[in-house]
Amino acid sequence: MTLQRQLSIWLIALFAFILLLWILSPILLPFLAGMVLAYFLDPVSGARKGGFRAGGAVQAVAAGSGSSVLLGSRDGFLYAVSLETGEGGDR
Repeated sequence: MTLQRQLSIWLIALFAFILLLWILSPILLPFLAGMVLAYFLDPVSGARKGGFRAGGAVQAVAAGSGSSVLLGSRDGFLYAVSLETGEGGDR
């Protein structure tokens, strides 16, 4: 296959891809905006709020209410942890 033939195939593929993106832009735009927003907010959301440590590995989230959640741990206890501060550990 000649270089000119390969180039023409790649240009047709590029044109088809751009056309597909243009046709699907109303559908893809919210997803793209969400990805960009998540990328820029990731450092903000990655900050730790509290220093809670269970006695063992956390196995499941038992229940949640307005400001706290119950966590089941391998040490056999349920812990109440605040969603706002991340602190707690009341057994």
